[in-house]
Amino acid sequence: MLKENSFIDNEDYSIKYKEIEPIFELIEKKNLDLDYTFPLDNEKTEDGENIPGEAFWIKIKDGNQSVEAKLYRPKNESDSLLVFAPGMPGDSSTWFEEKHVKKLIEDGYTIIAVRHNGTKLNIEGENDYVHSEERIQKGLKNEQETLGEQKKYTLEETAKEYETILKIIAKKFKDIKIVGHSSGVLNLAYSLSNLPKEITDKIKNFVSLSGFIGKYDKEKDFFDLGSKFSPQELKNFYTYCNESLNLEDPNKSVEQAKLIKEKIYSHKYPENINFIQVTSDRDEYIPLESSKTFQDHLGRGLRVIDKTQKEGDFHDLKNLKPETLLRFLNMYHPTGKHSVEFTNKELKDNE
Repeated sequence: MLKENSFIDNEDYSIKYKEIEPIFELIEKKNLDLDYTFPLDNEKTEDGENIPGEAFWIKIKDGNQSVEAKLYRPKNESDSLLVFAPGMPGDSSTWFEEKHVKKLIEDGYTIIAVRHNGTKLNIEGENDYVHSEERIQKGLKNEQETLGEQKKYTLEETAKEYETILKIIAKKFKDIKIVGHSSGVLNLAYSLSNLPKEITDKIKNFVSLSGFIGKYDKEKDFFDLGSKFSPQELKNFYTYCNESLNLEDPNKSVEQAKLIKEKIYSHKYPENINFIQVTSDRDEYIPLESSKTFQDHLGRGLRVIDKTQKEGDFHDLKNLKPETLLRFLNMYHPTGKHSVEFTNKELKDNE
């Protein structure tokens, strides 16, 4: 029986239990924190349309590890899972859900959109990162300051969030697609390097959106060939992230970023995973050389140089259409390295 004044909030427990019962088809009760697992009834697109299917806030736990996320399910049974990894500090969860989730559900995907542990609940603009007023209010009512455990998180713990998710839920699906934005791509690649073969065998496509995936150059002491991220610049970035995330000291985060990139670039990724990297040629932060460096490490994959981005904040790929993302998710490309450029004309002709 759950403790009083937590999940049940003095309401009838049987009613609450019934509301989240559909989740148990995918995740065993022992792997859910029921205090922070509940239905979401007002999920909408950026245009105010209702997002179809069912939506839940979930908190998955595996031993000492836990991860919070939104779970979207289509009305019909789904064999395909999509996991979305936001960058840091995490506001890409909002535009991903408001712009892309509706189309993905209509195409038959179950979707898990992860939130970073340590995301602060009591700051101005917190819903840009949490994107759930219900979760914010539940946390504040229980005197929580952040998502997850009330502690400082390491960069590696953030990177391993997807490892935790996939170990719990992958067995329920026949195929898995993963999408990351910015440093979420780094985190997904790191989690993949730690996952067992029975899980990675199910992963079909890995779509990188503006991925922070360049190799750390020890000799030059830079995090990409374009020299946009020196250790000091990366420290400044993690200092900025700490305004919204409860992370450890930025200097330690920089050192962990070096180790994470070293692990990624020493790992051989399974041949069954299609890698598609999408980067704007006007990206403010990530140089095109970063995706080329990772493609060279893989020895294969598709690089898409997106020249359709016309709004500011090019890093967020605001002009990327849901139909185009679906094309990347369903794309199969032969082994070998390929690069293409997208222009407005090409997209218009093909879509």
